[in-house]
Amino acid sequence: MKRGLVVVAIALVAACAELRVAEVNDAGAPTTPDADTVVVTLPDGGTVVVPIDAAAADVDAPPTSCDGPCTFETLATGLVQATTITVDDANVYFAVESGAGTIYQCPKTGCSGAPLVLGTGNASSIVVAGGIVYWPDYFNGAIHGCNVGGCEQPKSIVSNESFLRALGYDGTHLVWIGGSALRRCPRTACNTLTTQTLTTTNVDGTSIAVGGTFAFWAAPFIQKLYRCANLEGCTPQEVGPGSHDVSTDGKDVFWVDGVGKAVLTCPIANCSAPNVRKIGSSSAALRPVSDGTHVYWYESTRTRLVRCPVTGCAPEPVVIADDQRTQPAMGIALDAEYIYWTTTSAVRRMRKQ
Repeated sequence: MKRGLVVVAIALVAACAELRVAEVNDAGAPTTPDADTVVVTLPDGGTVVVPIDAAAADVDAPPTSCDGPCTFETLATGLVQATTITVDDANVYFAVESGAGTIYQCPKTGCSGAPLVLGTGNASSIVVAGGIVYWPDYFNGAIHGCNVGGCEQPKSIVSNESFLRALGYDGTHLVWIGGSALRRCPRTACNTLTTQTLTTTNVDGTSIAVGGTFAFWAAPFIQKLYRCANLEGCTPQEVGPGSHDVSTDGKDVFWVDGVGKAVLTCPIANCSAPNVRKIGSSSAALRPVSDGTHVYWYESTRTRLVRCPVTGCAPEPVVIADDQRTQPAMGIALDAEYIYWTTTSAVRRMRKQ
């Protein structure tokens, strides 16, 4: 009696089928009719003869993206009340609210539970520019700076501000909301003497987006989005309905209309009421960010991260991470390949869709 072994090394992505070693004999066991087929043993013990060409055609390369909830990587854990997050080419930067607040740096590939401490402060936003990490310290009324990679002692760039709630950067100036004022100063020579007040009219909010020659903010108590020329003494212009979480991808502005339960957008260069359009409906959207192709945001009532084309989506956006992965998402950032977010206790990332 002749016996032989056919060793199959092809992975099938179908019904969790598993390729195994199949015996070929004269006693009625599953056989391989010719060299162009293989025997597949299924999880229930059954077998099927599959042409190699057909099997190979069903094999997918390791995915670089996915539709629906995807796997994620945890970059940092053991955090307490993690909040805002941003990224540059090499690192992710994030803040926690516990105690006096702490700002951390971690490689994008992860930091094994030991992120680098950059400084302290209750920060609502983080800006990285010119090799320096900047953040507003809400309770101490200061903007601090520390070198990427760490510093012996963070430097207070601006002090004696009231309730610093948001910080942005236009490529030249740091721009922030402090108390009821919108202010700015040149990043490379920023101090109290070089600080300019842009406006004190309708300034109310916890986020700011700076793009082109304009600064944008949403005033939650007034429920309006405003823009103001990034110049001293500017006059704010009402854009449309808006309540919170303003961001920009360099071309368009994105924000949340809490009353209308929607994520809205308009072009930076001509952001006015006639040009405002809806990206997607959401009962409780938070922190929309865009890479120019898609808009990502967190739906707090459903505890999930979602994605929508910048052209809009109906009836609903695509879910890319559910509550087991978001828990919830306190801050969101993007690079060319990944979406990053903070949960209350961790920093995670996942390939973009």
